[in-house]
Amino acid sequence: MDDPYANFDYEDEGVDAFDTNIDNDEDFKRALTSHGRQGFKPGTSTGNRNISTAFKPQNDNRPTTSITGAGYQKSALNLNKKNSNTIVEEGDEERIEEERIREIERSISKMVDQSIICQSKGDSRRALEIAKNAARKERDVTKKRDASGLTDGQNMDLTFSVHFNVAVQYEANDLYSEALQAYQVIVKNKIFQNVGRIRVNMGNIHFKLREFSKSVKQYRMALDQVPSHYRTMRSKIQANIGACFIKLGQYRDAASAYEHIMSEHPDFKPGFNLIMCYYAMKDAEKMRRAFIRLLNITSGVDEEKYQITTDDKNEAAHLEAISSDSLRAHERQRKTLAERSIVQAAKMIAPYIEDRNFSAGFDWCVNQVKQSPYGELASDLEIHKALTYLKEHSFEPAIKILKNLEKKDSNVRSQSNNNLSFIYFLQQKNAEASTFASKALQADKYNPCALVNKGNTVAFDGDWSSSIQYYQEALRVDAECSEALYNLGIACKRVDRKEDALESFIKLHQIQRTNPQVMFMIADVYRLMGDNSAAVEWLQQALSVSHNDPKLLQELGAIFDNEGDKSSAFQHNYDSYKLYPGDIRTIEWLASYYIESQFPEKAANYFARASVIDPHEVKWHLMNAACLRKVGNVHQALEKYRETHKKFPESREVLEYLVRLCTDMKMDKEAKDFAHKLKRLDKTLRERETRETRISSATNKGRQKSANSRRGSSKTRSTERIGSGRIGSGRAGSGRSRDAGSAKSKSSLEREDSEIVYEKIEPDVNIPAAVPASADYRPKTSAGKRQNDEFDDFDDNDELLPE
Repeated sequence: MDDPYANFDYEDEGVDAFDTNIDNDEDFKRALTSHGRQGFKPGTSTGNRNISTAFKPQNDNRPTTSITGAGYQKSALNLNKKNSNTIVEEGDEERIEEERIREIERSISKMVDQSIICQSKGDSRRALEIAKNAARKERDVTKKRDASGLTDGQNMDLTFSVHFNVAVQYEANDLYSEALQAYQVIVKNKIFQNVGRIRVNMGNIHFKLREFSKSVKQYRMALDQVPSHYRTMRSKIQANIGACFIKLGQYRDAASAYEHIMSEHPDFKPGFNLIMCYYAMKDAEKMRRAFIRLLNITSGVDEEKYQITTDDKNEAAHLEAISSDSLRAHERQRKTLAERSIVQAAKMIAPYIEDRNFSAGFDWCVNQVKQSPYGELASDLEIHKALTYLKEHSFEPAIKILKNLEKKDSNVRSQSNNNLSFIYFLQQKNAEASTFASKALQADKYNPCALVNKGNTVAFDGDWSSSIQYYQEALRVDAECSEALYNLGIACKRVDRKEDALESFIKLHQIQRTNPQVMFMIADVYRLMGDNSAAVEWLQQALSVSHNDPKLLQELGAIFDNEGDKSSAFQHNYDSYKLYPGDIRTIEWLASYYIESQFPEKAANYFARASVIDPHEVKWHLMNAACLRKVGNVHQALEKYRETHKKFPESREVLEYLVRLCTDMKMDKEAKDFAHKLKRLDKTLRERETRETRISSATNKGRQKSANSRRGSSKTRSTERIGSGRIGSGRAGSGRSRDAGSAKSKSSLEREDSEIVYEKIEPDVNIPAAVPASADYRPKTSAGKRQNDEFDDFDDNDELLPE
């Protein structure tokens, strides 16, 4: 019987294991030289070799590697070779597809980040486009996952961030309806968790749309989904609900919301809003309780930890480092919020908590503040009490309160003296105003308000150069001091430094972009510099802000009139007249325009209106009658002259016109009567002139005698002073300046001299009580080039008589 294991896994080639000449075999030598090039593989058999039944001695060569374990083969059986390859290929395809999808998701995440960065830089439109593209790619990825059967690996966080970013970008671009739809998709999707806060965003959109009822509904739904241990979040949502109720006028419901906040998480903003609700409800007792609760809130700011108590350099360096970090900035903001809330609340409730006696109300608030951790605010409330007296035009109590604060610390003393300086300046007591401004600077030399007020007092005395120095010093302390910039521009205009004035006004315009008064001043400087095109541009810009300002239109008309553009000048003056028909200058220009255009009947209407507005000026009555005479209404003109003669019986012009007109109309009797009246009037005027001349000469002789006597005595005194080495007081110089100022005639006053430099503003603790921004004053505009009136002289009116 044959051996069943014969020839099992047996190969014929190779070397003979018992060959004695093996050292000379080439294959064996090659095997020896390759030793060490590859890692060693342990054999499959251990121990002594047994004689195998499959062994068949032969003289043929056999390979040394053919000795393997029984039943071992180098490759698997071929029975299931095709199926195993299929499984491996399918697994690789799924893994490759998953990796592709994840790569797309990473790109989507980068697009979301890019969209947020664009929005933070202010490019909202670009951010919205990127957000839409990211949402589009995210939908494609979801479809691919569904088609590939990989839905289990879907990244829901990425899906939420993409949809949320799209909604936020819609809101940033003011596309509120699209944003609400996007938020609604997120809220209704049950897969997303903890999306209750999204309703806060929806409520904010409804608030912007002034849909306050819907906003309250969204806030309350969000509040129901926020856990109770998130007290800060719940308080903020409650504050939004209270704000909506205030907008709706439901102050009781708003107070209830703020009361809940103050009981759970008290803070300054809801505390102030609670006081405001009680103020709207006129509930004095609850206002008091709410104010006390506001004072009991701690700011959490410890100022002592920033004070150096030892000489340790390391500690000093540490304190210097933390005194300017972000935490310190946050503490300053919170302290400012606390002080502003307390002071504003006291100012609001003081006039109403003590039977509408604001003085007693302020006293109660001051006492409560003194007993609280915010005792340093009591002095500020005293200053506000004085300012309240000023608003009611009670100067003496205000001065008394402010003088009582002179013994306080330097900051309060500087503020009180500064306000005293402003009060005396309003009362035109320049010496006292200058004194208290100096005291304010002694208490705090870096007080910009005091520097501005000191500059005002110096400018009031005519020393514009010194006032410019004070204004510049105020700007070095506070570069954005509006009062200093405005007054510096005015002062530079007065000393003919137009470029510096223009620079000051342009800087002020950069701070107050929508202030038409500043724009007018810039235009006025350009007009003085001869640049009418720039002046027109700035005036039109001011007119775009203040649409119904007749003075701006009048100024534009004056500039166009100077340039010879009569049609544009007429249009602007007529628009100014429609806005304010009571301006004499506008009426006079329109009447003169119609006379030049040969329309005296229209000019007569304007002169008639002028005679009604200014009935004590005979010029308007004469011009009205002259226009009627030019038109041909002689009888109506005669009647107008008669009425004018009754109102102004001592007017020679009226009688002369009456004599001439009656003569031309062959009314000899009335002409003789008016001629007789004219002679008597001339006689009366001559006698009056002679009497006045006599009195004037007698007065001048008396003055000359007294001046000679004073000159002799002053000569003696000056001799004594020179002998003793004393210096004169300089009164002569000041007297000359006063004489020069009083000698100015009315006709020589130009436009700049009519501008008011010191504008009345309400003094405040935080606002410099200095100069500009008055509700009572606006810069006066120029009349432009004055037209030569045909009716100014008697001789020029001969052509108006009928031929």
